[in-house]
Amino acid sequence: MKEEPEEVLDQTDLQPKGKGKGEKKGNQTSEKPEECNWVGEAEKTQMVRVATYFGMSLGAFVFWQSMEKVHVWIALHQDEKKERLNSEAEIRRMREELLHQAKQNERLA
Repeated sequence: MKEEPEEVLDQTDLQPKGKGKGEKKGNQTSEKPEECNWVGEAEKTQMVRVATYFGMSLGAFVFWQSMEKVHVWIALHQDEKKERLNSEAEIRRMREELLHQAKQNERLA
């Protein structure tokens, strides 16, 4: 009495390998085995959904954080630009006032 070799499981895709249901000697058929010893199709689908949800949530969080940093950076530079323009305008006003006073002093002298 010959014993058939046990199925060898390939852990990368979790599908039975070797001699089993739906397989011919030497050639693989397109039929999938009826039973999978490790993870069924429903569990795989659920795992894919959970992984996809986790990935999308992580991506949204990273995107949100980066947009927040960009927003803060833009606001900071706008504030710096406003301060610079205000100080330049004040310098111009003071310069014009001093020039006006210098002209008045020349007229009086």
